[in-house]
Amino acid sequence: MRWITVLALLAISATASAQTAPRHAWDRGTTLEGFAGAATTPSTMATYGAAFGWELTPRFEVQGLGSWFPQKNTDEFAADLKVLMNLIKPSVLVPYVTAGAGLYQGTFDRPDSQIDPTAILGGGAHFYVRRHLSVRPEATLRFVIDKGKTYKVATFTFALTYHFEEHAVGE
Repeated sequence: MRWITVLALLAISATASAQTAPRHAWDRGTTLEGFAGAATTPSTMATYGAAFGWELTPRFEVQGLGSWFPQKNTDEFAADLKVLMNLIKPSVLVPYVTAGAGLYQGTFDRPDSQIDPTAILGGGAHFYVRRHLSVRPEATLRFVIDKGKTYKVATFTFALTYHFEEHAVGE
């Protein structure tokens, strides 16, 4: 069922690029993305989710995202607020660094489950395949603070990002 959500977001992104809606303030820099990849705690697991962002300037974006980490007996979840800073001016391939904070919950179905604060560092690149569409590989390291102890969750994801505002592509 969760994969259906990710596929629906990708379908919306693909069909939205063919529409010609009137321009308004919210189509200036807004992004919508679906992503999937792998995460490692002591073991490796899948991760996927969705994000909504706003490109405040050509080099600076704020992004809110939700990530799921499905496992055999439990599901883990993270909700984050990140800042992305592009390292070069807009072009077809734009590397970036990211930092943020969020919340991480290991399980939903047990009463002793708790929500832990996190800090996130990472980097990746936007590869613009169309004026409104980019593919974005990203690697992040999440520091989860659990009862005074810190453990790390490394993730590597690929995202399909729809940009409501046009971007440069190789022409």
